[in-house]
Amino acid sequence: MGESGEKLKQDTKRFVKSIFSRYYSKIARKFIEEPTRIASREFGFNLFDKGIVRHLSFRTKDELIEYLRRNNPSDCYYSSALYINPTASMDAKGWMGAELIFDIDADHIPTNCKVEHDRWLCLSCGCEGVGEAPDKCPNCGGDKLEQRVWFCEGCLIAAKREAMKLLDILSSDFGIREDTVNIYFSGHRGFHIHVSGEVEGLDQNARREIADYLLCVGLDPTIYLDRMIISKGVNGAKLRMIRALYDFISSTSIEGFSAIGLGRRGVEAIVNSRDRILEKVLEGEFDGIAREIGVANLRKLIAKVVEYLAVRIDPVVTLDTHRLIRLPGSLHGKTGFIKARVGSSMESLEDYDPLSEAMPFRNSDEQVKLYVHLSPRFRVGEEYFGPFKDEYVYLPLQPALLLLCKGVAYISS
Repeated sequence: MGESGEKLKQDTKRFVKSIFSRYYSKIARKFIEEPTRIASREFGFNLFDKGIVRHLSFRTKDELIEYLRRNNPSDCYYSSALYINPTASMDAKGWMGAELIFDIDADHIPTNCKVEHDRWLCLSCGCEGVGEAPDKCPNCGGDKLEQRVWFCEGCLIAAKREAMKLLDILSSDFGIREDTVNIYFSGHRGFHIHVSGEVEGLDQNARREIADYLLCVGLDPTIYLDRMIISKGVNGAKLRMIRALYDFISSTSIEGFSAIGLGRRGVEAIVNSRDRILEKVLEGEFDGIAREIGVANLRKLIAKVVEYLAVRIDPVVTLDTHRLIRLPGSLHGKTGFIKARVGSSMESLEDYDPLSEAMPFRNSDEQVKLYVHLSPRFRVGEEYFGPFKDEYVYLPLQPALLLLCKGVAYISS
């Protein structure tokens, strides 16, 4: 980058640090949530100048806020686990239990918008491309590729849809009460769901079973070709399958059925007898459906439904009984947005707009001059900005902070 480029990077880092300092000194107190039983939690931070520090503990929210004010971290974390000695080494902490955490991120969800805003860069030759990075650079064959991901309304809608599927299953299949659930926007590309209460005593094996159930690991579609009768006692994967199959058949177009490989006989049978087939779905008459549309077509339908049924959580987060998770109310170092509380219910999530409600500087009229290397069109609040490419721009503080945190822009003096 050269000497002048290095100065741009340092100036940008100092500016972002100053804005984060402004947040933690003047704004954070009303957003930072004190974790329950705070004295039993481990805390960790990524500091702008010192890197990662962890194995810290605080007795009160006031102590935590004072640490944030003095140290101004780029990212803040606390343990989902409760410990006897949270400042000790891992083998000496004394594990007492842990919240059940689910992380839903657009990274794990196929969306069409990724080819519009995600990019990759070969660190060996400088070759760039759009969408997901290939295994090797098509230009030089190198494997040192850097993925540069963005997030948009499409990403967040997809993540919200998965989070709502999760909340439904937690309630209907696991009987988890709403008052033990907390939903948060992660500050970047998705949502965190924290569950407390009785689940805190679950070991890693039990959490793996929950994750496998949500991801439909080992779910064999062929077992659902037998007759199944809906009754009050029917629940779990069987009921999920029937409900999802009903929704898919009732809402899919002719083109949609063809796209998943249904033959002509199956498509015509569904189009001509959709109501009758839906009745058979509700009654669990899979043998009758097979006679109407053909066994091979039914298998393809069910395989597609199993794909839909899977909730795209990050299983590593759910299994980890010692996980450090981002602190609610803190800023995300890659966006400058808040990890913000959404609520506890599906209704609160349905109406939530992260791009408007997780803005720490929504009321600022400050304008920032930037040099933007490359940015897609994006929304912050009610306004759209960009696309930008190799140009100087004046932007309000919040969208400017996003571009700076993303590493696609520099402060211009």
